[in-house]
Amino acid sequence: MRLLAAVIVLVTSLLSLQVRAEDSLDVKLVDGGYSGTTGTVLLGLEIGMPDGWHTYWKTAGEGGFAPEIDTSASSNLGSLEIKWPAPQKIDTPTVPGEPAWQTNGYVHSLMLPILVRPDDPTQDIDVDLSLRVYACKDYCAAFERKLTTTVKPGAASPSNQRRIAEWLKRVPRNASEALQIGEPESLAGGRLSVDVTSASSISSGWLHVSAADNLPYTVDAKRLSATQTRFVVTPQDGKFEKSGSLEFVATADGLAVTATFDRPVTTPSLGWSILLTAFLGGLVLNVMPCVFPVLSLKLMALTAGDTRTVRIGFAASSLGIIGSFLAIAAVLAGMKAAGAEIGWGIQFQSPAFLSAMTVVVLAFALGTAGLFEIALPQGIATKATSLTDGHGFGPSLAQGFVATLLATPCSAPFVGTAVGFALAAGSWSIVSIFAAMGLGMAAPYLLIALGPSLSRLLPKPGAWMQKTRLLLSLGLFATAGWLALTLASVWTVAVAVVVFSLSIGAIVGALARLAATGKRGRGIFVMLAALAFSCPMMVSKMSFGETGGVAWTSFRPDEIQGLVGEGKTVLVYMTADWCITCKVNERTTWRDAATVALVKRSAVAMKADWTRPDPAISKFLKENGRFGIPFTVIYTPGESKGDILPEILTPVEVEKALKR
Repeated sequence: MRLLAAVIVLVTSLLSLQVRAEDSLDVKLVDGGYSGTTGTVLLGLEIGMPDGWHTYWKTAGEGGFAPEIDTSASSNLGSLEIKWPAPQKIDTPTVPGEPAWQTNGYVHSLMLPILVRPDDPTQDIDVDLSLRVYACKDYCAAFERKLTTTVKPGAASPSNQRRIAEWLKRVPRNASEALQIGEPESLAGGRLSVDVTSASSISSGWLHVSAADNLPYTVDAKRLSATQTRFVVTPQDGKFEKSGSLEFVATADGLAVTATFDRPVTTPSLGWSILLTAFLGGLVLNVMPCVFPVLSLKLMALTAGDTRTVRIGFAASSLGIIGSFLAIAAVLAGMKAAGAEIGWGIQFQSPAFLSAMTVVVLAFALGTAGLFEIALPQGIATKATSLTDGHGFGPSLAQGFVATLLATPCSAPFVGTAVGFALAAGSWSIVSIFAAMGLGMAAPYLLIALGPSLSRLLPKPGAWMQKTRLLLSLGLFATAGWLALTLASVWTVAVAVVVFSLSIGAIVGALARLAATGKRGRGIFVMLAALAFSCPMMVSKMSFGETGGVAWTSFRPDEIQGLVGEGKTVLVYMTADWCITCKVNERTTWRDAATVALVKRSAVAMKADWTRPDPAISKFLKENGRFGIPFTVIYTPGESKGDILPEILTPVEVEKALKR
């Protein structure tokens, strides 16, 4: 109700009241010219206010708006940076019986120092500003001005520079021993607790918060000691949802310091809905292309005829899957507690992990195909094959572990939501959600372990089993090839080529040995296996030459809100070479002719590649409550906080989001 009252009063005042001449603001542009040899031009936006009036800081607080400056008509203006002097707390009376509105702003007079850098310092800088200043007294009004000046090359005005410098001294500096701002802590209801500590006793002070979306908020102060005050910041809509980082400015007895922190992520509460989402996400992982061959081969055990062996094998595989998910949860919870960057599938950014998985999966494929006599260099493949071949307890347990590892680059439907919730929550929530996901992925195995009579629905054992087994193993050879290709994208190509060549050498070696024994049919199969292994590389090679897709630009997170402020739509898509779902999106959506044309004419398209670790991408995902890819978000002038799209995209979904 307080927010609604504030909006009604402000809008009514701005639209319906005529500003009296004696209440008009005096707004000037002060030209200080070039400052020394830095190539920076000093300007000052000077605002003089009659008695009783006040204007606002860059984040107004509970009500009001910061000055709006449009520089689009300027020329030779490379960059413009506004420096904000420390504001003061201004209490604005409201209706009787209600507490005053808390706002951040300035009274009497204000000068905003502006630092300008030209594109070409040998040419004139034509500064043309369209300005709107919001100010309030007994009523509020918007004052519009058009201010211009021309700065000649090398020109300077020492007197104006001194005036601007006086206000530059009032710009908050980084926290020091004299005054420090503690890291904010999340409280219930989206509130933040911030402690401000001084080196000596202070008599008065306040905390101001700057959020990128100018979200209204109130502040309550509690004096803990003569040198420490605790401030509780309460956003009016319950949370600083999409503000990204938050800037805090503390003022105390003439001192003003600033500190910027990432927006604290409020720990969400765990419920049955998110556990069900995690279960469904795990279930869907079984049909992802990198996992399905493992399940398919396991289903072949139903025809073995030994009920006890079947039940043990499937129970062990389900145990391996659930145990693997719990192990991943424990590692992620530990990493989060230690402050490390975490995310779903980030192990695929590790060359060591990819190298090991390439060897293991290739050995798994060779063993599945019955080529036990083939060993990769140093006997690694033989050991891996012995661990994963067969349907006994030990091999089946290892198969569940391998299937889980192969599933981690996939952010299938429900997986992204569940993982994002888990990694934003506490340790027990991470374990619970990953356990539910593991149970979902293990569900088919558990079902068969509990009901082995399902084997009666399948054809009787026969020669077709061996042929089907060989055919299904080709999927594993292709998976190994995909892992080798991913290794090339995250490590040096030369090292990846060595791993790839050794793998092909093992397959070709099998061909030679089998040909010598007269097993031509098996030899033909090995040739097909080599082709399947090479297929991902060939497909990738062909895709490099494809044209007609979305014309992506580089990922520039700091520019997004600025572009939206200019009335533009920004599309951000996060992908990686190891992300299977991302590749599906690129084929089905980002190369769709209608989608490409729509994006070209209506949006600035940014693509972020997370194949290798990138702190900027990790931070962006975290700010949006996500910890895995693919991730797609669209910012429009009407939805500046971002419209997050599903993991698996369709042209229709993208079109709806762009046209909202």
